Amino acid sequence: MYMRDAMERIEKKKDFVGGRAKIKDTRIPVWAIIGYLQSDHTYEYLLENFPTITREDIEACESYYAENKAEIDHDIADQDCDD
Repeated sequence: MYMRDAMERIEKKKDFVGGRAKIKDTRIPVWAIIGYLQSDHTYEYLLENFPTITREDIEACESYYAENKAEIDHDIADQDCDD
């Protein structure tokens, strides 16, 4: 998926998920999807557990991460600190 296509599925809104990148029209942050993938969860697991998203949304998260790795890694680290 090209970054342009990913940006049609990823958005930032200051009043949702702390202004972090999220899947458009959801409250599911990119960092959460990437975190699950980094923890060896499959697309099938994500689609089962997040029924409002599509395979294309997951691919968009991966594309966004590829272009914004430092941002998403920082978001993931912030979540790890909250535990």
